Amino acid sequence: MNLLKPILYSALAIGTALFAASPNSEIFDVQVSYLLEKGGTITPTMFAFCPGGKWAYILASGSNSVYVYDLSIPVLTDVTIPVGTTPVDIAITPDGLYAYVVNSGSNNLSIINLTTNTVTSTISVGTNPQGIAITPDGQYAYVVNAGDSSVCVIHLLSNTITSTIPVGTSPYDIAITPNGAFAYVVNKGSNSISIINLNTNTVTSTIAVSSSPNAIAILRNGKTAFVAYANSNTTSEIDLSNNSVSNPAVSMISSEVLQILFQRNP
Repeated sequence: MNLLKPILYSALAIGTALFAASPNSEIFDVQVSYLLEKGGTITPTMFAFCPGGKWAYILASGSNSVYVYDLSIPVLTDVTIPVGTTPVDIAITPDGLYAYVVNSGSNNLSIINLTTNTVTSTISVGTNPQGIAITPDGQYAYVVNAGDSSVCVIHLLSNTITSTIPVGTSPYDIAITPNGAFAYVVNKGSNSISIINLNTNTVTSTIAVSSSPNAIAILRNGKTAFVAYANSNTTSEIDLSNNSVSNPAVSMISSEVLQILFQRNP
């Protein structure tokens, strides 16, 4: 089944075409059927933009590499960066110097130096990691591990795990509020969202949601979150002022969400 999953800086997805608003407000159009790499077709599953909007780093189905897309031309470059097994998510530090790639098959993170486009280090995390979010100040990364229902806290200066936080069953995605105060973790197995206070790295509240949530995105204004559901391809809204959840509905999320609904395999 094709599952809808929000990823960075989205506007909308129509069929096999992916349209995304990059940070400099230019339109990044990925035609899945025509995105070629040395004569073959790659199917993007996730990507992230560098600050400034010149480069996009793309993960592709069936590939253990990261592809580099030049947004200024635009063209898929010849640069491919080998990473771990089954990369599923990617996040770039606010200073644009490093990318952290979540490898679900090898239970680790690949750290890419974006100046040289090479992997400089690898960090072991929990079992079956699925998502990552970096705090706005660039000091910490939070990685959700679906296999052991936990979140690893990684100090990015030392690239070491400083804490492990128990959450709900099979966490699949995480989003951090723009003020860096809270992280929202979607637990696909327990149909819930764990809210983590980032000052104490403890779960302070749990929200019940609909069946099989697998992704979350938070608006820039920090007032609303959107949750996507794997089994129904629907979304619901969370009012972050009181953490109330709307009923799931099929909808076209506006570009203001800065997320993209895109297919992802479970």
